[in-house]
Amino acid sequence: MKYVKMILVLTGIALVSGGLLGGLHAATKQKIAEQTLNRKKLPAVRNIFPDAENDLVADHLEFDSGGEEPVYVFVIKKGGKPIAIALEGFGKGYGGDVGVMVGFNIETGKLVGISVTTHSETPGVGSKITENHSFLGQFEDIPADPEAKIKKDGGKIDAISGATFSSRAVATAVGAAVRYYQTNEAEIKGKVGL
Repeated sequence: MKYVKMILVLTGIALVSGGLLGGLHAATKQKIAEQTLNRKKLPAVRNIFPDAENDLVADHLEFDSGGEEPVYVFVIKKGGKPIAIALEGFGKGYGGDVGVMVGFNIETGKLVGISVTTHSETPGVGSKITENHSFLGQFEDIPADPEAKIKKDGGKIDAISGATFSSRAVATAVGAAVRYYQTNEAEIKGKVGL
């Protein structure tokens, strides 16, 4: 009887705790999504398109990713007309996933540029992917290649010396974003109004 009472009490505590944690998660999920949008994704889009004339948050679109978080597509306008979009791709880095915002020229389909949104790479080594302008500049005004690779893997992108794994993650993330855009281009353009 003593053990049954103890099991019932522990079960009750676990159920109440689980319910509270589930409720807290549900209550904060939207706020976390807004913070991620405003503090990680939006600054990366502004790095690529500093002269965007529209409200990037108000004009962004959300597409189903098949996962928990949607794919955010940012529409960039000049003179009230959509000229480009940006979306995020991911690649496996040394310290975990590397998120990269990729800008596309709607008219030509070429890459406009990239900006790293998230990473857990080694400070001073892999973290150079966020600040090495010659590395990042290799992704400007080039054809969108779903098989983007560094030279060591048979591609055209020069890796950062000492940060090959992180450089590869960026190229993989760019390729993932390109594949998503090319697969969903008609739907994206339709929602953008083209």
